[in-house]
Amino acid sequence: MLLALLLACAEEPPPAQHKLLDFFEPIVQLNTGSVPGGPEVIQLFVHPKMVGKCHPIPTLTATLDGKPMTRLTGRVMGPEPYDRDCSINEFSLDPKELVVGPSHALVVSDGATTWRMGISDVFSPRVATGPTAELAAGDPVTLTWSPATDVVAEQGDIGFELVAGAKRVVVKRKDITFAPGALTFTMPPGISGDVTLSVYGTAALQPEITACEGPKTCGVSREYDVPAVTLKVKASDAVAAP
Repeated sequence: MLLALLLACAEEPPPAQHKLLDFFEPIVQLNTGSVPGGPEVIQLFVHPKMVGKCHPIPTLTATLDGKPMTRLTGRVMGPEPYDRDCSINEFSLDPKELVVGPSHALVVSDGATTWRMGISDVFSPRVATGPTAELAAGDPVTLTWSPATDVVAEQGDIGFELVAGAKRVVVKRKDITFAPGALTFTMPPGISGDVTLSVYGTAALQPEITACEGPKTCGVSREYDVPAVTLKVKASDAVAAP
């Protein structure tokens, strides 16, 4: 019986080779980000929305700004394991090959079909700049965000943490107005002096996708390490000098 099972397994045909056009609601996702104190991480995922049987595409290639990406193989374990030889095609790029500029082109091809994804400035540092004038509680505060082409994801835990000494105040997403290159909020009470403002949830601020030709969905994800901003805020109970 055991021999028969082994023979049956040995005779099982390998999965049929597929093409990009065989994918159901395909997704192209570029994940890239600088880990504080660590290296740049650049990963490309190409996969169907519904993962089931094995869909190997041995001819699949990818380039980012003309730089060939390295195809990865083998299974990935974790909370959501996947097989890079079957259902999710994963590529990586050496950070030394990064091209910093206002636009980027990602090209995926199986030799017969080509998909293209355009993305605005991905690899430049993100910077928030605050007003230099002294502020008071209740004043509108606008932070200038660069690059101004970034867009805000519909969902995402993003906000500001204001710290002065032992005092800490959090400004949540619902209290922030987003516009191209600008994030505006009202200075809350209860904190004054030299106030350090830190942006959290920067993964919600993403480079703009300018083109998505071929796949059903295109996405980009990057967690930015944004330098803190210092605001000068006068105490609300200050007494005017005679």
